[in-house]
Amino acid sequence: MRIVLLCSAVLLIASAAFAADPNLFGKGWADGHAASDVIWSQPADGSAALASQNFEAAYDAYDCWGADDVKFTKASFYVTDVHVFGEFRYGTEIPKGYFVRVFDDNGGKPGSVIYNDYAKVKTAEWSWVLTNKFLANQNKVYWFSFQADLPFAEANGGQWYWEATQKITGVEGKWQNPGGGFGMGVNWIDAGDLVGLNVDWAFELTGYVVPEPGTTALLGTLLLGVGGLLWRRK
Repeated sequence: MRIVLLCSAVLLIASAAFAADPNLFGKGWADGHAASDVIWSQPADGSAALASQNFEAAYDAYDCWGADDVKFTKASFYVTDVHVFGEFRYGTEIPKGYFVRVFDDNGGKPGSVIYNDYAKVKTAEWSWVLTNKFLANQNKVYWFSFQADLPFAEANGGQWYWEATQKITGVEGKWQNPGGGFGMGVNWIDAGDLVGLNVDWAFELTGYVVPEPGTTALLGTLLLGVGGLLWRRK
């Protein structure tokens, strides 16, 4: 029965996105971040929600993940936190956690993995402080990917869907199912191919601008000057 449910989920995704909780859309950060901390924002709009999940060994053929391009044009940034919009379906919905990956760019699609983290959170929509901050250099394209680590047929299993948005930033979001269990996406494809829409993935990043080398040197000089002044006043 669970196999039937898994396969029917493919039909659900391929025909139309299910109606999701409207309270999630555009809500942004739920963990107290100031608006000034958000350096990249693509909130969900209710248009679609697509599978991005690491299943148990029996369903490895269904392992799949999405990825979306990010390019900072005004400065280089350290990415310190991620926030992901998602939904559960089926089961009692308790994931082990989420894989957080960053790929380099390979001609408009994700290339090699250059950053890995594991978010130890157990909710559908979640925020995570990266174990190590990620340096995103100015004018370089990166692909951010988030994948639920959630069994389907085991106790507390189910499926997780990454929310999407029809507002495209850069190029359309990508999706891959290397094992071919879903019948498409053995290689990277447009995520919208699953739903007949042009979509990006819904997520936000927080962080801060990387200081200019000259700024850092000037700050050090000023600190030395202040230190010298204080020493002379003793």
